[in-house]
Amino acid sequence: MNNLECRNHAQFAPAKNYSTGPIHHINTPFRIKDTEGEVVISCAAPGREKSDFSLQLKDNLLTIKLNEIDESNKDNQDINPMAHRGFEKYFALLDKMDTTNIKAHYEKGILTVVLGKKPVPAAQNIQIL
Repeated sequence: MNNLECRNHAQFAPAKNYSTGPIHHINTPFRIKDTEGEVVISCAAPGREKSDFSLQLKDNLLTIKLNEIDESNKDNQDINPMAHRGFEKYFALLDKMDTTNIKAHYEKGILTVVLGKKPVPAAQNIQIL
């Protein structure tokens, strides 16, 4: 990952205990595809709404957050307990990333964030005097 660094200090919302065993946190998998013109970050979060997500960019740090479902407001008989969890993940963007045009969409349970790259300046010949 030359253009993006995923910080390992991701913070996860507290997990609910649906069994008699210990509470476990789940490391939400992110897929990062780095091409010549863009970087695409995707994350599976089935059963959620796009309003459950928030994205923030500050000082070249992209934060992707999924809010935990408040179970007191939901009929949790038919909801997968794994879909209740939230997370907060940080991505440090390098200077070659175009942070002025970030696109995000949520469709069919997949959050996709597309970051463009700044054009690479052409090589410049320097005359020796």
